[in-house]
Amino acid sequence: MRISIWLIALLLSVFVAGCGGKSVEGGGPPAPPFDTTPPTVGSTNPVNAATGVATTRKLTANFSEAIDPATCPANFTLALTIGLTPVAGTASCVGKIAIFTPSAPLATNTAYTATVTTGVKDLAGNALATATTWGFDTNGAAADNTAPTAVLPTDPIDTNTGVPVNTNVSATFSEPIDPATVTTGGTGTFTLTSQGSGPGCAFVFPDPDPCPPPDPMTSISGSASPTGTGNVVTFVPLITLTRSTTGAGGITRTYTATITGVKDLAGNALASPLTWTFTTGAGASAGPYAGAGPAPLALGTAAAFAVLAETGITNAGPSVITGNVGATTPESSITGFSPLTLTVDPDTGGTYSTSAQVIGSGRILATNYHSPTPDDVATAVSDMGLAYTDAAGRKLPAPTVNLGAGTISGPLSLPPGLYKWTTAVTISGAIDLAGTVATGPQDAWIFQIAGDLNVANSAAITLSNGALAKNVFWQVGGQATLGTTSTFNGTILSNTQIVLQNGATVTGRALAKTQVTSDHSTVTKP
Repeated sequence: MRISIWLIALLLSVFVAGCGGKSVEGGGPPAPPFDTTPPTVGSTNPVNAATGVATTRKLTANFSEAIDPATCPANFTLALTIGLTPVAGTASCVGKIAIFTPSAPLATNTAYTATVTTGVKDLAGNALATATTWGFDTNGAAADNTAPTAVLPTDPIDTNTGVPVNTNVSATFSEPIDPATVTTGGTGTFTLTSQGSGPGCAFVFPDPDPCPPPDPMTSISGSASPTGTGNVVTFVPLITLTRSTTGAGGITRTYTATITGVKDLAGNALASPLTWTFTTGAGASAGPYAGAGPAPLALGTAAAFAVLAETGITNAGPSVITGNVGATTPESSITGFSPLTLTVDPDTGGTYSTSAQVIGSGRILATNYHSPTPDDVATAVSDMGLAYTDAAGRKLPAPTVNLGAGTISGPLSLPPGLYKWTTAVTISGAIDLAGTVATGPQDAWIFQIAGDLNVANSAAITLSNGALAKNVFWQVGGQATLGTTSTFNGTILSNTQIVLQNGATVTGRALAKTQVTSDHSTVTKP
């Protein structure tokens, strides 16, 4: 009997191992490659060398990706700068943010050193490549008893109409918010509810009510957390919101967002609830967007960048970049743009660099520049991540799936729409994105690619009938490579890196979760 049981267990283990990594449930595509990119620390709060820090507050470190909570408690520490005597406290991680909570108020007029060690790992098990250390002092500081306040407007703006159904909902506060206090659900601190109104709400019993009143204990499913440097709290719905409809049976869908009870890093709660409403759009675009195809992505502050990366940018030969260039790393990781000229922004006091290869009003931004530049770059990278997630999750309009089995050869014309591949995609020849005659400048394309995107040498992706590069988006699960002398239109959102080979020309953006490499290339932000 023992032999039989052992044999059954062995066979089951072999069966499971044989299935692992081959497909998703239901016979879907192969699993994507393992994540091998280590997390990085994009910003901290307080920032390095901060002075006069309140004695009754938590510390945070903001990472480039979600962190395994089990790796946080022993690897986020605080100590006296002189003597490195440890400060008692607890550490935890919520999403991309690590939090250190001192057990007692910090001493006044004292210097402290915070450290995040290489024991911190992302959800794939990749460890922080190098330890991150920063210092601050409490000189002249006292307890922080000031409650956070909302910085208006919200997003969407209160009472706004025609909001796209794929929108995320966010509010900005006067100071960073403790991520542990941001929760969702019926009793959560950030909730979103819906109510219908209009002629379509009329019904006769026993028909179901098409516009039932919102249940205060039931809200739209989603996740919420501070983003960027912690001042912005964002709610990401797990479902597509319901569009409004028009006509005799039309229903206007009004959504109510409420934030209550969130606290700052010193434990001060929002004094009164923040509530705002917005109405979703009607028609094919489900928003104020009037073109054919999906509603375009909201890039947030990432829209100001022609090239944006998390781990570095390499310019292998003289390039021409129109738009900002930035990375959530020090300037030393942005190479090939010398000579650089350090400049001070007269409005904010922050610093940035200019280069003859970054033309117009474009700036080079990195994390070792004077505040608020590091925070600005971190926010842009966070917005890039939100746009990538948005693009990957789009389901409307119904997508064209696995066109050409991943091999797209021109000449070929593609109308506005959502295109999805469960494989890598290779493009050669001439591919034209043809807008409609009626709404060409408003039409949009979103390309969802599970694997790599490879654009062959001299291939061309062009636009016609008034179509605009700002309305074209390429969400790439792997690496995006544009071949030599290729012509490309649209914003690339790559989960890994982007490589622009010799002479590649892009009207759009190169936004990468790891790095961007350019070689005698031209990138023009639309």
